[in-house]
Amino acid sequence: MVVSPVTGDRAADGQLDLPRVPWEGGPAYYARFAGLNERWQDPAFFPVMYWGAYVNETDKAWNNAAKGINVYGEVYAPVPGWDENARAAGIDQIGHVLPDEADMWAGYGHARWTGRWGFQDGICEAPGVGCSPDLFRQLEAERPADGLMRYYNGGKGMMMWMPPEVAATFVDGESWPVGVATTSLYFYSDWNLHGGDPAWPGEATTFLGVPRDQVRRAANYGEAAMTRLRELDARDGERTPLGVLVELGQQSGSVPGDFGHASMTPEQIEGAVWSSLIHEARLVGYFSHAFGTQPTSDALNHPAGDPHYDAVKAKVTQVNARVAALAPVLNTQSYEWDFGPGVSTMLKVHAGSAYVFAQQARAAHTSGTYSFTLPPGVTGTTVEVVGERRTLPVVGGRFSDTFAAEHSTHIYRVHL
Repeated sequence: MVVSPVTGDRAADGQLDLPRVPWEGGPAYYARFAGLNERWQDPAFFPVMYWGAYVNETDKAWNNAAKGINVYGEVYAPVPGWDENARAAGIDQIGHVLPDEADMWAGYGHARWTGRWGFQDGICEAPGVGCSPDLFRQLEAERPADGLMRYYNGGKGMMMWMPPEVAATFVDGESWPVGVATTSLYFYSDWNLHGGDPAWPGEATTFLGVPRDQVRRAANYGEAAMTRLRELDARDGERTPLGVLVELGQQSGSVPGDFGHASMTPEQIEGAVWSSLIHEARLVGYFSHAFGTQPTSDALNHPAGDPHYDAVKAKVTQVNARVAALAPVLNTQSYEWDFGPGVSTMLKVHAGSAYVFAQQARAAHTSGTYSFTLPPGVTGTTVEVVGERRTLPVVGGRFSDTFAAEHSTHIYRVHL
């Protein structure tokens, strides 16, 4: 699918007489980080991050860039000059990466950090007392004043296990800064979330209230994960750019049933990405590793010839091209508007047109036809379905469209 790049004035053109969705300022937010590549302030740039990239081979950066990756999160196997090579390929390091998922292995409390990492014993000096605040403070004291962002990816601790007032510190920071945050909840492929054991409902049901038969849905990457992140972020009255990591392969090492039960199709990956964006993610994120019956340490550089990863690489490239083409739209502040029941939507205005990003809301059914009521000020009589080479008529201020699967996403453009 080919999507023509959006052109025109990079500022959000036109206005609707509607309330705005709160935001952190879009690309202008990044001006506060003097060490960050200035292109982050360009509305034509939208961050697409690869988390867990291997940077020990020169060609990998160029391969990743060709697939639309422009940011690295945590990196592995760094060699001298890896960062210069990445920049030459068009990939920025997101900044200083805080210890991944420390909310799970260091917990929250006022114990001292011992210097140990990951899921080891003896991470905190006081048994049973968390030490992540001390961990973050010690690491921050060692970092130079280089104007780079601090980036944190949090796990199930802050997303499910901790009360909001505690979990929020991982998104907002305390005496240490957090410039951008993501989370890693893999609804399609983590059998602990969807309940691999029939006698156990799964964490997404227990902690997030997701019906058990609706856990493996693209909608949850936005409706569940992004909503929880936004709730945590809002507690301090300031806003941080947020996003989710989308897995590219199986995440459970041992899963009842076949591979398909705990993995996802390329189309579901696409749906998860757009679900996060519809719920106001400020970056796209992909997780590089997979386990179980089709393991890989680097999904986007997996050797050719594997049907799953060949299809994943092609789909990720396609999705990222679409995101890049729509960057000037995605980088505008959204409007609040209820288009009708059964759909999750995001409304933006750019260059004299309204853009409606839409996906089915989480539900027991996986397909359906929905009616969209346009807001006041949108007067076009024809809706273009972006990238699909079709149009829809507007009748009485409404249009309708069909969503073939739970992960189906449509983007509509209609003149003001």
